[in-house]
Amino acid sequence: MSTSHIRDRVFFFDFSEDADLTAAINKEHLDICGLRFPASFEGTAVTFLESDAEGGTYNAVWWEGALWTLVVAADKTVLFDPAKLSGLTWLKLTCAPAVAADRTVTPVFRNFLV
Repeated sequence: MSTSHIRDRVFFFDFSEDADLTAAINKEHLDICGLRFPASFEGTAVTFLESDAEGGTYNAVWWEGALWTLVVAADKTVLFDPAKLSGLTWLKLTCAPAVAADRTVTPVFRNFLV
């Protein structure tokens, strides 16, 4: 199964636009089960925002009654249960503290056997 269609689906923090919010990615029909953080990443926590449309209103993702926050670190891969994002289509990431330059965070997609 080719994965070339997902290679361009990365979360990009554009420092010149918004240092703590990425552009949206469409994860429809894909399960994200983790995030890979570059060695240059300064943030220590990220949260997800979701919407049903790219230009729609983005809401924070909550899980079991609390804002779902991932503790992260530079040069690490953080894995999680893909059920937490199941059914969501458009996603953005926020980070704290804000990044000091452009950064790319790469989603880890779960493989499906067909």
